[in-house]
Amino acid sequence: MRHSTTACKKEDFPEQVNLDQAILLPPSTMTWNDMREWQQGGAKAKELAPHSYVGNPAGYEQALAAAPDFIECFADFASRGILSYLYPKPC
Repeated sequence: MRHSTTACKKEDFPEQVNLDQAILLPPSTMTWNDMREWQQGGAKAKELAPHSYVGNPAGYEQALAAAPDFIECFADFASRGILSYLYPKPC
């Protein structure tokens, strides 16, 4: 499922989202390889995302209806990580 960080943040942390600014931002595009490099930070990240964001912040409304609950998803992710640490699967 596609999601929008802007949409998720708007739902869970509305005071942290400037929607007036978000709707003015043009979309950015990256390949999966670009994303891997961007996540490493540094000069390459600045080159790949010169405006310090990726995706389509202006498209948050389309994603809002389908956006998963951020806190619920993170809790699920963290719980699975804890369980896999406590009960590792044998090789």
